[in-house]
Amino acid sequence: MLVITIGKQEIFLMIVCPEVADPKDAIYWILLIIESLITCLALVHITRLIRVFGKTSLFHKNLVRISQALLIIFYPTVIARVIIAFYEAGVLAHDGSYLSNILISCACLVRLWTTNSMVSYFPSVIIERLFASKYIMDYEKLPRPWICRIVIPFVCVTSIFTSTSEMLGYSNNVAGLILISIFFLIYCTTCITLFRRDSAKLRVMNRNLVQKKVIYTLSTKFQLKENIKVMKILMHQTIVVAVNTVIGCLFFTLTTTVLVNHPQWNPIAYVLSNISFTVSFYLIALVYMVALDEVRIHFLLPWNWKAQKVHGIQPINEHRGASNVYFEQLTNAW
Repeated sequence: MLVITIGKQEIFLMIVCPEVADPKDAIYWILLIIESLITCLALVHITRLIRVFGKTSLFHKNLVRISQALLIIFYPTVIARVIIAFYEAGVLAHDGSYLSNILISCACLVRLWTTNSMVSYFPSVIIERLFASKYIMDYEKLPRPWICRIVIPFVCVTSIFTSTSEMLGYSNNVAGLILISIFFLIYCTTCITLFRRDSAKLRVMNRNLVQKKVIYTLSTKFQLKENIKVMKILMHQTIVVAVNTVIGCLFFTLTTTVLVNHPQWNPIAYVLSNISFTVSFYLIALVYMVALDEVRIHFLLPWNWKAQKVHGIQPINEHRGASNVYFEQLTNAW
């Protein structure tokens, strides 16, 4: 960790100093190349997904806008990472001047801000799904753009505040790792609770055990199915990203604590943490791409197979009861 002074304020920068990055350390440079390749691949898929998001009707507009806001901030983090990598490789010289300090500090701030925004993405989509569950009767009919207008600025401000606190040395990395792990545990629990609650409501409707105060309509049933489908996608997204992010935070904590005095392993742990965060961004985009059928990776979409089995149209060989069966198929399609 590099400490610089701007004015009278000390700023802690999470970068590898050029003298620490040994040009003969092949593992470090191989990992840096792998990180660059993953970044390029993520840029291609994220750019494509942002364009596809504008045309899809699979997700609600609020969820689309929140996801697009997260994906767009991947571009400044790439620029910041390039500046930091050039400094670590010795291409950009850090002479201790005011301009040099400002450039490196801004790059590190952007990097931390986008990383914290990626972590904050999950509570933002849960908040959006909570509103979708609350306004189950007309959530698709009424856009309610005020939801994303509140969520997106709140996430940005919170991420900037936490990033600034980290750079000024007001946070503890070990405590941060524990809090992030607890946070993902709470998020996963909330996600599962919402999924089970909507599934229970749908089962009640399918069994015609609806209470008198509940208005049974095809639109309500359709909205419940949509909520369940989206929650399945978010749960798959959560599993892969949560595990990867916790691993990245673990490497980040090791870099700033245990491996500080180990110049051989410190840069490797640092690059591995950067790879983990880049992969997390890429996995968020990849799961959406698979759900939108833009990328075909079947093991990531078991819910598609189930949907085809449940809602597939079966041939009718007997005329008796054909009208009822066709009406049921129409209801499922609706």
